[in-house]
Amino acid sequence: MTLSGTGVRAAAPASPYAVRTRWVIGLTCVAAVLLVLVMRPLTGSVQSPIGLLLLTVIAGASNLPNRMLSPRVVQISMLGTIMLAAIPLGLGAGIPLLGLAHAVAQAGRQAPQRMLFNAAMSTVLGMAGVATYRLLDGPVYDGSHHDDAATVVHVGWALLAADLTQLVLNAVLMSVILWASRGVAMIDRFRTLITGGGPSYLATGTLAVLIYALWVSAEGGPFSIVFLVPCLIAARWALGHERAEDLTQVRVIDTLNAAMDARHPGSAQHAAAVAQLSQALAEEADLGPAKSIDLALAGALLRVDTLAVPGAGSPAPRPSRALTGVDFLHDIVPVLEHRLDDAAAVAAGRIVAVADAYVEARTARPDADPGQVYDEVADRADLDVSALIALRRVLNRLDPMPTPAGRHRA
Repeated sequence: MTLSGTGVRAAAPASPYAVRTRWVIGLTCVAAVLLVLVMRPLTGSVQSPIGLLLLTVIAGASNLPNRMLSPRVVQISMLGTIMLAAIPLGLGAGIPLLGLAHAVAQAGRQAPQRMLFNAAMSTVLGMAGVATYRLLDGPVYDGSHHDDAATVVHVGWALLAADLTQLVLNAVLMSVILWASRGVAMIDRFRTLITGGGPSYLATGTLAVLIYALWVSAEGGPFSIVFLVPCLIAARWALGHERAEDLTQVRVIDTLNAAMDARHPGSAQHAAAVAQLSQALAEEADLGPAKSIDLALAGALLRVDTLAVPGAGSPAPRPSRALTGVDFLHDIVPVLEHRLDDAAAVAAGRIVAVADAYVEARTARPDADPGQVYDEVADRADLDVSALIALRRVLNRLDPMPTPAGRHRA
């Protein structure tokens, strides 16, 4: 629901599609305010101030920094869950407050503009959920009736419909915003957001139905939400283990880069830049999160064979061969070994080769304009044309190798 991972850039990039961030934020905020006013007759008044206060606290607490979360998994949005649950609980009028609490929890860690955008975007999606739910005549708890099985089923499918509406609307809005501010192809981004976010949204809707069932049907009241704590603890435990695995992988890469840098000073910084640009090119080509990470790893270890030490009268063994037994590096070994019999490795190698060539050329001329460096790289006949086109589009949005501190481009 937010731009936490792919936020709109604070400075307008040099692109024919670019718009200034403040316009995106301003229009989103205006839309949020108008929707709150228009939807007022449908949201009604807050039925349980204590319940709204409890959900607000949870919304803020769920967005506090958490080192245990892995960036490689799709997270279930607690904000999305409680916003959906608020609709049948008669707390729909408090949805803007929930979004605001969730955004403010990142104060000091996110730019104020991004916090404002996230709060407004959450409100827009929340109001869209209210409209869908009420359009389907979904029941709203008024504190006086007890639900039967048919009512709970009605609440369930109406909430899931509202959930899917939010999924599609979020994909549409984010696709338009990213196209306007970064030049990202709308159709590709829409497809990625739908396929990548679908399971997470369905889980969000299911949890919202469970909260309603505990709160109303089981007559547990607002504090019945504590029964979900064991589920959240189990999820946190699982994510913590994946985070530990991520940290182990990072240490392996850092160790190899440190070894390369000891033998060839500057190679670690070069590897980091190639990894970053390789991932950006993979995302531009819409290869998916997993493939993007693989290409980033391949970029980081592209020159690992420079660690080879020739033996007396025999060719040097290839260090990349030793990585075959490392689970998370198994798929990138063919790229590092430049295998021509592996189509996937050849395609990935072309992208990494373009990233490597650009970083090398840019490192040699740090004061040159990125566009000029690109023109030099594009003249090379050994580089893939489609990967060069992706690089051109990436450079239109951002400079993957910002000018070092103390240097200023004209």
